[in-house]
Amino acid sequence: DLRARALLGPLLIVSKTNSESHVHRRARMDYVGIKRLDLAGEVVGEHRFLGLFTWKAYSENSGNIPILRQKLEKVLAAENLPEGSHDHKAVVQLFNDMPKEELFLVGVEDLRKQIRAVMAAEDSGDVRLLFTPDILGRGVIVMVILPKRNYSDEVRGRLRREIAEVLGGSRAHAFLHLGQPGPYR
Repeated sequence: DLRARALLGPLLIVSKTNSESHVHRRARMDYVGIKRLDLAGEVVGEHRFLGLFTWKAYSENSGNIPILRQKLEKVLAAENLPEGSHDHKAVVQLFNDMPKEELFLVGVEDLRKQIRAVMAAEDSGDVRLLFTPDILGRGVIVMVILPKRNYSDEVRGRLRREIAEVLGGSRAHAFLHLGQPGPYR
């Protein structure tokens, strides 16, 4: 499985390492992997860059980052949303609200499912859980969508513990986004 992922996986990987940086700030390091190809197009290695992105990189709108902008354009094209329409603006806003780490790791189809689920949950007020395997095979990305009125620190803690227990995980990294009610539809 590891060999297949190395040889057949994406040519560019932007992710987080499992280890923390000991320089500048204590945080999981950013990892950029670019596969090296021979003249026949076969994978023969990888260039790896480890470090920490700047605060500016994290605060930039995801749609302004070329790699992510391409994903957003593919999602918008697949959804066939007219530019400037309400749904087009909603998808762009949702995309920019999502954690960059996750946007780098998910494929376009999984991203479309996530965006649709958020929009549907906003309409219905339902609680939804989405599970997306990490393309590096190190874990799973879990998105919990619940109405703001149901959220508390206690609920967040309980969700983290129960999800980690159900999935047999040893650690969970969380990103919290509290959107305004009704912005997507």
